[in-house]
This record gives sequence, structure tokens and C-alpha cells, in this order.
Amino acid sequence: MNYHHKQMGWITIAIILPAIVILLAVAVFSPQYPQLLMTALIIFLPLSLFYCLTISVNNRELQFSFGIGLIRKTILIKNIESAVLVRNHWYHGWGIHYIGGRWLYNISGFDAVEMRLKNGKIIRLGTDEPEALLRAIRANAGMR
Repeated sequence: MNYHHKQMGWITIAIILPAIVILLAVAVFSPQYPQLLMTALIIFLPLSLFYCLTISVNNRELQFSFGIGLIRKTILIKNIESAVLVRNHWYHGWGIHYIGGRWLYNISGFDAVEMRLKNGKIIRLGTDEPEALLRAIRANAGMR
């Protein structure tokens, strides 16, 4: 069972993009044009890295990447021991971080699929399609 989904980080986009537009608009009329332009470019970097989370699952691997794809990870399906639906607390936040003994990769929302790998690592993937992602992982890994 193949699965592919791109979740947009609309809140991230809604916060960062207007700031960039305002900086560029002010820069046009400002003597500090180079500094404002550089600031806009620096702010654009996190937007390009975290505007979306793309997850793909096939019979060999689960791949996920943020934004333009510089941040990506691949997990072999054969290395997934179990997968369950979970709900993150609001204070877990969004992005990539290690919290509570597990890695969390999340772009928005609170729903996630938690995978326990055969090497003992635990990874949570945030998604706005938790049931569909869980079905794809379980189907490809031969789980119930």
C-alpha cells in the first residue's frame, strides 16, 4: 500500500510570510535597504525549511521531509516494530525535537503516529491524516 501526503504548515506560513513582505516593502523606501533585505532573506530560511511536511510510505521504506527537502529521514519498513496513534500535548510544540524519550517531527496540529523501531528508538510523526498514515505503515510492515 503506497501512501504520500504533504501537510502544509499554514500557521508558520501565516506568521513568517507577512513579516518578509513587510520587510521588503519597507526596504524599498529605506536607506537601510541592504540590511533589511538580508533580514528578509534570513527570515525566509526557516520558512523554506518548515513550510510543509511530506510523508511517503511504500513496501520498503517510510520517508519524510520538511520544506524544500534539506531535512529528511528514511526508515526501513522492516525496522518498524510497532505503530500506534497518539496525541501530542500543546507544549510539545512543532518542528523537530527530542522530548519524553522520543523524537518528534511535526509541522502543525497535535495528532501523530508513534513508531517503535527494532533498535529501541521511538519516533513520532505529526500528521493531519493519522489513520491513513497508520494504515499504510501497518499494511506495509505486515502488522495488525
